[in-house]
Amino acid sequence: MRPWRFITSGLKSLMRPLLYSTKKTSEIKDWALGYSLLIDYYLNNDKLPEAKEVMKKAIANVADNIRFLLQLASVEETEGNYTEAKKLYESILNKNNAVDIAANNLASLLTDQFESADNLQQALTLSQRFKTSTQPFFLDTYGWVNYKLGNLSEAKSALEQAVALD
Repeated sequence: MRPWRFITSGLKSLMRPLLYSTKKTSEIKDWALGYSLLIDYYLNNDKLPEAKEVMKKAIANVADNIRFLLQLASVEETEGNYTEAKKLYESILNKNNAVDIAANNLASLLTDQFESADNLQQALTLSQRFKTSTQPFFLDTYGWVNYKLGNLSEAKSALEQAVALD
């Protein structure tokens, strides 16, 4: 067998799950795994616009779509679309207030991109749950919000804990 045929054969076998996912998500609109496979494929191949489109389809078609909302919010935030990311995080928390990642990321956005007295208070409310967290990134957010509010003792304690855990 010629080397290029081996490579082509290998590529075809790698593409089968993707092609299957594409076909199945068009047939079975709420197939979460299919959307996940497509999103992973597009993200791993630097095809962000395609990944975002699949995320939006998944959000529209999958009932338990929080993971897709989180992915899209993260992409929007990375691209500097802070208003859109904020809306997505708020949407997640309206569906399920216990999603810590959404609470953390929204608190960070409110503190860093939408800073105002009201937003800092909202960020404090969101991040209060992280006061005793063992996750450094949650403690970091809680500490940063407190720093911005002038609660320096609370900020210092949280940030020192975050550094110690990291």
